[in-house]
Amino acid sequence: MDGSSPPQAVAALPLFDIVKTGDSPPEPFNEAGERPLSGIRVLDLTHVIAGPVGGRTLAEHGADVLRLKSPHRPRQLRLEIDSGHGKRSAQLDLRQDQDTA
Repeated sequence: MDGSSPPQAVAALPLFDIVKTGDSPPEPFNEAGERPLSGIRVLDLTHVIAGPVGGRTLAEHGADVLRLKSPHRPRQLRLEIDSGHGKRSAQLDLRQDQDTA
């Protein structure tokens, strides 16, 4: 296989598929919020570019994002400056019993 065409197992499948999972009407997001994700809470445990940027994007759209960092992970100050907007931060070392509690 040269990588230019999909494997035969997926070649006949549609590009995407929509599956109905229930008969209830859709539930709206919190309509009282000023932004689309107001009222949504997110725990950001990520540390590599895509995750922190995703958390920042959720915060920009109104989600309440808590970034949890660990003292044993290397600090990436430039990434923190760029992707930390709109997030609250806390530090825990989940290897320590008092922090796990």
